[in-house]
Order: sequence, then structure tokens, then C-alpha cells
Amino acid sequence: MKRLESREVKSLVRNKIKKIRENLSLEEKNLLEKKIYEKFFTLERVRNSQTFLSYMDFKNEVPTGKINETLIKLGKTMALPKIIQGDMVAVLNNNRFEIGKYGISEPLGERFSKNIDVVIVPGIAFNRRGDRIGFGKGYYDRFLSEGIYKNSLKIALAYDFQINDEFSGEEFDIKMDIIITDKEVIVVGE
Repeated sequence: MKRLESREVKSLVRNKIKKIRENLSLEEKNLLEKKIYEKFFTLERVRNSQTFLSYMDFKNEVPTGKINETLIKLGKTMALPKIIQGDMVAVLNNNRFEIGKYGISEPLGERFSKNIDVVIVPGIAFNRRGDRIGFGKGYYDRFLSEGIYKNSLKIALAYDFQINDEFSGEEFDIKMDIIITDKEVIVVGE
């Protein structure tokens, strides 16, 4: 019964945050994106890492275009997620894309199966314990639980209003290590 209650709470939080996020104006979104971008590049672990998995934002997620461009300009290796036969895989970014199953741009190219230093994770809501609510399909949780990615630094990008401590994670949820918002950098466990 507790599991059902947890899913109900997650659903309520998901719907509440999605509604707020959908109502962001372009001006607000650009201002918040700039603040998150600046905080992201102040992190020493980011500057010292070489291999990144980012995401292609959609539905008013925190934009990653400028972060992705900067990482590439800095000579970092950049992979992006792609859904293949129901699983998320990393594909090396070669600036060639197609629209995937859920209307999200996905990279064309070869699967990247080397270690990834930093995984930039999208989400709808996060709590200060590192738990995350996504769209409910479990792609990132399954991907991040694979042995090769277990030690990757997991950084979530979020607007401050996406921080919500009303929900708890479940046993199969993978926790974030760092959550960057427009107002703060939350280092989970500190």
C-alpha cells in the first residue's frame, strides 16, 4: 500500500511542477538558464571531467544547448541519450539528429559504451535527498544502474521551483549527486 501512496504523491508533485514549468515565459526561462549555466561551470568536478552525457531539452526542461556547446568547445567528449528498443543508450554527439519516439531530438550515430564522468540528468522535480521525479518511464534509472555508469557523477539541472521535499524516492530510483538550480547548488549528503 505504501508504494501506491508514494506513486500518488509523485503524480501530484509531477503535475504541479509541470504546470508551473509550462507557464514560464521565454524571458524568465532565459534568465534562469543563464544562472544555472554559470553555476554549472563553477564546479571543479565539471571542469576536471572529460566525458559527459547530457540531454536535449524539451517541454520547458532546463535548456542544455549552451552547456552542451560550451563543453564541446572546451574539448570534452559529449554523448546524448537515445531510446533503442525500449532502453536508453548513450550515443556520441556528431550534430546529426532525428526526432525520437517521444518527440525529443536524438543523436544519429554509434553507441558510446565507454565510461562517462558526468551525467547531466533532466527531471520534473527533485528533493534535497537527491531523489528525482521524471516522466515515469524509468529510462534514466535503468541507464544509471548499469555497472559502467554507477560511478558517474549525476548532476541534475532544475529551476528552483522544482525542488520539492513532499515526495520520497523508491528503492529502484537512482539518486542525484548534485542538483543545480538558478538559486543554489545542492550537494546531496552534505
